[in-house]
Amino acid sequence: MDIFAPCAMGGVLTENSIAVMKARIVCGASNNQLATSDQGSKLADRNILYAPDYLVNAGGIINVSAEYLGEALSEQMHLIDRRCVEGSAVLSKQMHRW
Repeated sequence: MDIFAPCAMGGVLTENSIAVMKARIVCGASNNQLATSDQGSKLADRNILYAPDYLVNAGGIINVSAEYLGEALSEQMHLIDRRCVEGSAVLSKQMHRW
C-alpha cells in the first residue's frame, strides 16, 4: 500500500497500527487521526509522510467560513491558495527528511 487515507474515523493511528503500517504516506480527511500526539513522531521515525487532517481539510473549512461570513468567491480562493502554498511548504520540509 502506498497511501493510507483515513477518511471516516478518528484515532486510527495508534502505536500498534503504525508499527505494522506498510504505507509510505498518510493523507486523509478524518478528524483527529492520531490516537495520541505521540503518534506523529512515531510516523516520522518510520519515515512515513503524514499530512495532518487540518491541512487536508483546510479548503473546506475556509469555504464554509467564507460563505457564512458572506465573503466573495475571490477572497475564498485567495485564502485557499495561501493555505495550499503553506501546506506544500510543510509537506516539502517533511519530504526532505524522508
